[in-house]
Amino acid sequence: MLTIIERTLTELVLADEMEMTLVQCVILSQVIRLNPSNAQTYVNWGVAQYRLGYHLGAIADLQKASEYYEQQGKKVAYEKTLDLLKNLRQQISFVTEIALF
Repeated sequence: MLTIIERTLTELVLADEMEMTLVQCVILSQVIRLNPSNAQTYVNWGVAQYRLGYHLGAIADLQKASEYYEQQGKKVAYEKTLDLLKNLRQQISFVTEIALF
């Protein structure tokens, strides 16, 4: 059983992670505005959106990243992004299944 101090520390860590993810989103949106075909930025943006609970946005950005990687001929990055996208979809599906029960 967690003590009050442990719970408070855990809540602070989670709040800090959320705040950092929000800051990351602001920075990434600026990077995308400056260089809209930067595939890695879309990967990072997708991961940040997933952490914030914006699953559909995360999927869309990872798909966009994979398209840019494919267009740029970056096969390894393309395949890794597709793997990340597959894993993300599985996690979302699993969470949805749990929520339905």
